[in-house]
Amino acid sequence: MNEDKPKRRSKISYRIPKEREREFDMLTALSGLSMNGFITDCIFRRNRHDPARQTRLVQILDETARIKADIQTQGLMSEDIASELKLIRTALMAMMGRQS
Repeated sequence: MNEDKPKRRSKISYRIPKEREREFDMLTALSGLSMNGFITDCIFRRNRHDPARQTRLVQILDETARIKADIQTQGLMSEDIASELKLIRTALMAMMGRQS
């Protein structure tokens, strides 16, 4: 009557390098997940839609638009600045999976 049950594998432990602890804590907080959930998500769902990442990219895009408006208001817009801002917008939109 003693059935052999498959044993669960032992826990995996990972120690974050001391100099990267702050970065890890920030990324975990931005993800909105628990620490274990964040690590699992990083390992198994790399190509999945990440709402926290999308939200942060939208925030950066919004801030870029504010910077552009401020520059235009002050009459400081040049062709070089406009080109760089367009490049930033295009990169952010691509990271969000959208066309600029």
